[in-house]
Amino acid sequence: MDIILVTILSSILYRNAKTNGLSPLRYLLNFLAAFLLIEFLIGYTLINMYGKDILKSEEGMRTAVYMQPLALGLVTLLFFYFRKQIINEGKQQKSDEDNTPPPPPSAPKKDLSYFR
Repeated sequence: MDIILVTILSSILYRNAKTNGLSPLRYLLNFLAAFLLIEFLIGYTLINMYGKDILKSEEGMRTAVYMQPLALGLVTLLFFYFRKQIINEGKQQKSDEDNTPPPPPSAPKKDLSYFR
């Protein structure tokens, strides 16, 4: 379930970054790294609380199932965070392009042939 959600959200982040004229690689790698970090932290917490045989007991299985919505919620919040970053950076990039002053007029070049 997590992998399907991450795949869908990654494709949406990719499209948003492309439409805003940004490189999607930075956002996708950060999103995937944060997803893996969340999954490992939840797994580490469960192993610390219930031991390495967590999935062999009924209580451990129930706890693991209860942690699944937490992981999905955190991944969704992570998606909204990166989407907001893409939108804000796209707006900032567009506003920088609009307010760019014209280049200064170039002065005529001096004759420096006497230095040869």
